[in-house]
Amino acid sequence: MLDANKLKTDIERIKKEIQENSTKLNQTETDLKNLQTEQQQKRQTKQKLEMELRENETKTRLTMNEISKLKNLKFSRDRELFKMETEYKNISKKSL
Repeated sequence: MLDANKLKTDIERIKKEIQENSTKLNQTETDLKNLQTEQQQKRQTKQKLEMELRENETKTRLTMNEISKLKNLKFSRDRELFKMETEYKNISKKSL
């Protein structure tokens, strides 16, 4: 009888352990799925940010090129204006 009671107790204990382990397994699987989802979202966010960064770098280069062109144009126009003003002064002096 003692062996039967011990076996019954052991069976109940093992059933309880199996139930606890099953619960832990389910929770661990849920945690894993959540982590995988979070990881995928972070990958997508990273890809989006990398794309935005590339776009911004391109815009920056284009803007810098435009600034350079405008500066060159300004320099050229300033030089042209200086020549014209100098010519005007020379003509004005001659007419006096």
